[in-house]
Amino acid sequence: MNLTSWKEALKEYDIHEWQLSYNHSSTFSYRLYHGELDKYTVSSSKRLSAQAFYQGHFVTAYSEDTSKEGLKSLVKALVNAASISETEAAVGLYPGSPHYKKRKVNLLSLENMTSLDKISLGKKVESYLEKEEGVEDVMEIAFQNNFREEEVYNSFGLKLKNKSGSWFLSAVVSGKDGERSIDMGDVAYGEDFSSFDPQKFAAHIGEELRKKKGATSYPSGKYPVVINREIFATFVNSYINCLSSVRIQKHTSPLEGKKDQKVASSRLTIEERPLDKTIFFESWDDELVAKKNLTLVKNGVIKEYLYNRETAKKDGVETNAHGVIAGGKVDVASSYLKVRPGKGSLSDLVKPIKQGVYITDIAGYGTGLNAYNGDFSCQAQGFAIENGEITRPLTLITLSGNLLSLMRDIKAFDSESKENLNGICCPNVYIKKMSIGGE
Repeated sequence: MNLTSWKEALKEYDIHEWQLSYNHSSTFSYRLYHGELDKYTVSSSKRLSAQAFYQGHFVTAYSEDTSKEGLKSLVKALVNAASISETEAAVGLYPGSPHYKKRKVNLLSLENMTSLDKISLGKKVESYLEKEEGVEDVMEIAFQNNFREEEVYNSFGLKLKNKSGSWFLSAVVSGKDGERSIDMGDVAYGEDFSSFDPQKFAAHIGEELRKKKGATSYPSGKYPVVINREIFATFVNSYINCLSSVRIQKHTSPLEGKKDQKVASSRLTIEERPLDKTIFFESWDDELVAKKNLTLVKNGVIKEYLYNRETAKKDGVETNAHGVIAGGKVDVASSYLKVRPGKGSLSDLVKPIKQGVYITDIAGYGTGLNAYNGDFSCQAQGFAIENGEITRPLTLITLSGNLLSLMRDIKAFDSESKENLNGICCPNVYIKKMSIGGE
């Protein structure tokens, strides 16, 4: 990164307060269809993201041209953005935190795998899937790995560096349940391949597909409900979005004015852990404020709202490093989330339920959610719970409720937590009662 050329370009416009991020990323991806490469991509990109406090405005600009002329054009873009901005910046740029957590990442396993090795891995998964009973077609095998190096500088002398890498492999299969088509998929991911077993991965998909056969609807009513951990993660994400200080200050969050109040079940504790050793590790936010592990909800009590520097100043508090630069503005967003698990297994969780529903899939939740009051309605699939056991598969049902009520009505969690690709780690959860629409 040619900082000398960058600083020379800034002098021409008398810009003194700035920050610059340089990202170099490379991606390898492919898709298999019936054993053949359907899509194959190798790409590399360099990207600059610049922010400045100029003539009273916070402005941002982007470029992929890292040459001397490209840097000049990037500075001009900042100046042009300031000339059309109608909003005065509430805060200047951030000098930097006293300390940033570092993480050593070992990417040798991923770096040493050749393209042929990675394609061979996908074909191996496909061959195992083809042998699974009930699998009529392997619809898709998709693989992608990413490497990313980031350098960040600012006018206060701050220099930060970060290196990361990860891979993911997804598979989708289809089968028949009489005349009805059914499908099932899963995704595996990580920083290395040490814990990935392609045969076990394929066997799990085949087993879950077979469980869907013979699905029927269910009588409408209110029932005890157990929500699969991956589906519960979707609800947790929506709930944490209600803690956004941007939404709070715009009066669009149902959790406005609820800080330090008990708003959920005592069993609900949600931690944000960006400094854990996962592929979701983050040392700083987009405003260059150092990240910390936080407890957002403790035993049902809201302990933190999500702040960037501007919203924190408005509320007279310190930012807690949730600034995200998007579309030329600073918004807020959460990092890696963990819901505190309970005890026992999924079997233990359903044991007290005589008649209920175990939800494993939902569709249309995003469009069916009222962000202002938390009401939602979505299509769902799952299984009946009868006399303490998960039994027959269910389809053509509707799950309805309210996000805030759902969190208040938590009775128990099991200990079988799982992390999803969106960076949310949840156990399965037992909800007192929810509305099921069916027969």
